[in-house]
Amino acid sequence: MSKVKKHATDKVVKLQGKEYVLFEGLLEVGHNEYNLVGIETEMLQIPNKENEYTAITQAVVKAKGEDGEIQIYSGLGDASPKSVGKMIQSHIIRMSETRAIGRALRFLTGFGTVFEELGEIEKKKQKERKETREKQEEKQAVTKALLHKHS
Repeated sequence: MSKVKKHATDKVVKLQGKEYVLFEGLLEVGHNEYNLVGIETEMLQIPNKENEYTAITQAVVKAKGEDGEIQIYSGLGDASPKSVGKMIQSHIIRMSETRAIGRALRFLTGFGTVFEELGEIEKKKQKERKETREKQEEKQAVTKALLHKHS
């Protein structure tokens, strides 16, 4: 059973047979199943020319455990023009924060990679693989139909 099905969220994307929870779904699970009580972020690196416009953010999430104790999880997130798509490049700081929060929430919930963390390069590769596979399947179907027609 996948981690996504274990938790109560339908905010999931499936790529190449693997499920990835969306950030929105991870946040939902954090609130509904883990008693999330707070999220704090701190920018550790402001993007500039010297660091190739890479933003780095730390997030701390707090949840109330079953025993009433506060559990604390932290995570780092980064974003640069090289790690995001063109539409997001002017929003590097926000993407860095989103990735940091997503990572901290994953530590809390036990989820694997969040869809938004894949980055545009990986998403493009997966899309290309899917399109290539679909074209191959289409060619095989046409070939099979032609062979069947001529037999």
